[in-house]
Amino acid sequence: MKRNAQLVTIPDEWKEKFLARIETWKSGVSQEKQAKIDQLKAEFASLKAKIERLNNAFTDGTLDIDEFKELKNPLVPKKVELEQKTHRFGKKQSQSARTHAELDFRGKCL
Repeated sequence: MKRNAQLVTIPDEWKEKFLARIETWKSGVSQEKQAKIDQLKAEFASLKAKIERLNNAFTDGTLDIDEFKELKNPLVPKKVELEQKTHRFGKKQSQSARTHAELDFRGKCL
């Protein structure tokens, strides 16, 4: 039985190379996800600033109610969409980190 198990297992050198390759893949994917999250956050901040300027213009009396609604109404769904996308990407990233931690633990147990 022990002999058969040795025939099936991979050499430690191969295991180390494989785990190193996985680590390279994980870091690349994490960087891509973080870049996407940063991009979404920047878009959200820009949109939020536009809405704030519109609110200030309406409060100051620069815009009447019809202009205010016309300019603000299309921005609100975009803001909600960006919030949801940012939340989803953040959630996926935390789930991914948890999965990577589990894989790391399993790799160390091998």
